[in-house]
Parts: sequence; C-alpha cells; structure tokens
Amino acid sequence: MSPGDPSAQASDGDASAEETWDFMRGMAARWDEQSRASTTTWLPPIMSALLEAAAANATLRRLHPFTSHRQLWFSTGPQPWKGEGDSFPTRIDPLESGRYRVERWAANQGPSETVLETASAEAAVAAAARIVEETLGRGGPSRTRP
Repeated sequence: MSPGDPSAQASDGDASAEETWDFMRGMAARWDEQSRASTTTWLPPIMSALLEAAAANATLRRLHPFTSHRQLWFSTGPQPWKGEGDSFPTRIDPLESGRYRVERWAANQGPSETVLETASAEAAVAAAARIVEETLGRGGPSRTRP
C-alpha cells in the first residue's frame, strides 16, 4: 500500500468506534472521488452513500466498520484481521451495476448466502443490521476473520 492509497488503515489499534467511522467515511469519499475521475474503475461512486447509511444505523454505529476488497464489514474491534475484535457474519458488497449485495457467511461452512440485492444503501444496511442483531442474540460474532 502506498501512503496515498485510500485503503490504508489509519487506526493504530486503539481507535474508538467513532474514530473508525470517521476514517471510513473519509475513505469512502476518496474512493467515490477516484471513481468519478477514473475511466478504468469498475466501481461506481456509491461508497459514501453506503457509509452514511451505515453510520446512521444505531445497531451498526456501535461497531467498527472496515473494508476488504471494497466490501463493507463490521466487527467488535478496529482491526479484526489482527485479532483486535471479532467479525460479524455479514458484508455489503457494492456492485458494478451501482447496486449493493448483502451477504451472510459462516466460517468454514461453504460459500456465503446472498440475503438481498438492492439499489438502496439504506435497505442494504437494514439487512446487514438484522444479521448483526441475530448474531448478538446467539451470543456474538465469530473469532474467524475475513
């Protein structure tokens, strides 16, 4: 990763959820700006809408958002790939068509399941939040990291 790469994680591992949300919203804005300026990117400028909708959701707002391959994930800590938090079994995948796909996954249990595909960032966020709430109702997220 280069220093100017918007996917570079600024968190030092001690970030509060609020700091992580602020960082991710800024990153989404930079991705959208790059998408608008580029003729070679496949992703339309829809990340800011997704991050804003997710930040407005009370269930998701308590968590730490992070991205992997521009998919939006949620965890209990700022860097679950380093063991700092547990990931929830859902992700929101921005699609080339300008839509969002919400997926549920289970560690070591085959491929993910598509729960919803929609043009609405708010509907995608609501579906992901339901999966998070179900997971919390069963005792919490998995230790397995994406």
